[in-house]
Amino acid sequence: MVMTTRGARRTWAALAAVAVATTLAGCNKQTSSCSFESGEYGVCTVDTTGSADSVELPFYVDPEKSGSEFADHYDFEKAEGGVATFVAGDIEQSCKQGETVEVGQARADCLEVGEDRLKVRLYVGTPPDE
Repeated sequence: MVMTTRGARRTWAALAAVAVATTLAGCNKQTSSCSFESGEYGVCTVDTTGSADSVELPFYVDPEKSGSEFADHYDFEKAEGGVATFVAGDIEQSCKQGETVEVGQARADCLEVGEDRLKVRLYVGTPPDE
């Protein structure tokens, strides 16, 4: 069987698309672990490299919310030059590794900051030590 020039181009284009998608998928990684004890605490530890989906928090960071409005979320924005930027609820915050910052009524411990990476512990109340 002889492959035409057009067929060869399509094959190479398909292989190139798969290679790019595989490379990009390897750059994006996210893990999260959350727990909540009503009236006591809420905590989430999220480790993100590259872009990732939102993480729904089991508590709210916005002090204007209450009751069953547990729809606040966490989104990693970027990390450059040792400073990471993220959004929790509708509040944007930046931090360096080792810092604890306030995010509405919550706190965020910035555990690890690297190139395009943030591992953060978001919490309200007094969660147990991990």
